[in-house]
Amino acid sequence: MTITKAINIMQLSNRFDFGKLTKQYKKLLFKFHPDHGGSNKEFIELKKAYELLWAYLKWSSLHRSKELYDELEMLYTKNTNGNKRG
Repeated sequence: MTITKAINIMQLSNRFDFGKLTKQYKKLLFKFHPDHGGSNKEFIELKKAYELLWAYLKWSSLHRSKELYDELEMLYTKNTNGNKRG
């Protein structure tokens, strides 16, 4: 499953965060649950889409944090002329 397909299954826009993802998942979970008239296939696809997008957000969040840390470290090193205090 691709990220784009997962976004379409979850009925999200391209800009979403953990809060929007979880809220939409809970809404669709009720709609597609087999006990509420949904099919088992749709329910499983929804779960897979949620897990994929959650992992994607987690990865991108960690990736952005590392980039920010590296940028701050570079600025600190540049401003102190490489003289790190320990």
